[in-house]
Amino acid sequence: MFREMAQRTAESAQDAGLRKAPLGAAVKTYWRQILQAAGAFFVVNATFYILISGMLDYGTKTVGLSRTEILVCVMVAGATQVITMPFFGALTDRMGSRKKLYLTGTVLMAVFALPMFWLIDTGSVPMVLLALLIGFTIHATMYGPQAALYAEMFPADVRYSGASLGYQLASVLAGGLAPFIMASLLAVTGASWSVALYIIGTAAVTFVAVATIKERYRRDLYETSEESDESARAGAAHSA
Repeated sequence: MFREMAQRTAESAQDAGLRKAPLGAAVKTYWRQILQAAGAFFVVNATFYILISGMLDYGTKTVGLSRTEILVCVMVAGATQVITMPFFGALTDRMGSRKKLYLTGTVLMAVFALPMFWLIDTGSVPMVLLALLIGFTIHATMYGPQAALYAEMFPADVRYSGASLGYQLASVLAGGLAPFIMASLLAVTGASWSVALYIIGTAAVTFVAVATIKERYRRDLYETSEESDESARAGAAHSA
């Protein structure tokens, strides 16, 4: 769709009803959706980097596992997402909603944050693997349908810019900082519960963001901003 819209723009921007600066249009008109997209990715990205990066350091220095043991646990648990991410993405197609599963995953991640570290802190390889398997599976309930959720949040002419901005904002503020925040919390408190509370905090941000997103399951993905505005005005007039 992006390639087709780009071709239409090159051939006749006016006929296609597209703006010349989709980035500026996205920020100006769809800033709320951009912030919602960033918030939706907060716990997803933060938890992912805690699981794949922060956990390697934590497992060896704090829990006492060997580098090989924790690395194998992370790799095996992470590899399951090859199955779970497309599964949960397809599940939202059958459910007719992206938000329901996404919000469920957000709550589950918050609930499991403390038990996950309790299992890891045992130092038992099977318990560590179990904790990571559950963590990565819960993560997939959100990351699986996220691409479809993002695509349905923005009209075609600003979708690439709007979704990218939301994604990258969270990548910097949540994912990029997560391992450093985890290390800092452990250095200050010396206890894993502080990291669990951090995960719960990011989950709260994500829950609010996703809860405020308007469900647009199976929207016309070729619809432009102008067409979306016209539909909204027509709906408002019909309601009145």
